[in-house]
Amino acid sequence: MDDVLTINNSITKLLDTIIKENSLNMKVVQCFDGVDLLSQVLNDQKNGNLIDFVICDENMDFINGTEAITLLRKLEKEKRIKIPYIVSSTTEEFIHDKLSSLGVTKILSKPINKNSLINLMKELKLI
Repeated sequence: MDDVLTINNSITKLLDTIIKENSLNMKVVQCFDGVDLLSQVLNDQKNGNLIDFVICDENMDFINGTEAITLLRKLEKEKRIKIPYIVSSTTEEFIHDKLSSLGVTKILSKPINKNSLINLMKELKLI
């Protein structure tokens, strides 16, 4: 779990930096597992907040990333959340196919760095 938390914190800090450097009107919400992600989405929907995108990892506690996205898509009212997905380089091809069928907009391989996140945000038209 420490490795996952370190990666999660690192990506969160990189996103915060990119948002500040580009004067974007966004905030980063860090979730620690798939259940936390789904809870956050439900809470934001209830409060009328729109989530622009979710960066999701396959390796999460309680429910994995693919399961979390499957449930997320069922919870979404308009299927509008962009979901880039982080995978390890050893991910099987069938997972890529499953993710595509769920509307995953981009699959990123670890390690993730600032440039890959900037390119992702440009691709998603967030910058």
